[in-house]
Amino acid sequence: QSIYGWRGAEVEHIINFGRHFPGTKTVRLENNYRCTADILGCANRLVRHNRQRHDKTLIAHKQSASGVRMQVFDDETAEAENVVQEISYLVQELGIRPKQIAILFRTNEQPRVFEQELRRRKVPYLLVGGQSFFDRR
Repeated sequence: QSIYGWRGAEVEHIINFGRHFPGTKTVRLENNYRCTADILGCANRLVRHNRQRHDKTLIAHKQSASGVRMQVFDDETAEAENVVQEISYLVQELGIRPKQIAILFRTNEQPRVFEQELRRRKVPYLLVGGQSFFDRR
């Protein structure tokens, strides 16, 4: 797994490890106890197209819950509008508690447009691990 590209890490170090250190043994960690079969099925199909990887297939040990839905948007504003609309539906129509819902972001800048839409629709939210766009100076 190479998740530190932003720090200069390169996946080639993982791929070529055995070549640089002969006699090492590769142990594939394929059992997954966190994600459902639906999520891992989607991940396996996506990662299969990645040429820079060790060949492995993740195996789920959790049953599927509600499936995976992929959506494509023209821009970040359309994405935020759709996500917040979905959150509003879940809370108002299905009775799901807001604290059971999370939006995950890769960068500190991404929440801005979502915060704007959440405020516009008067949906309460809590930003964890960062500073609200509206509290910055």
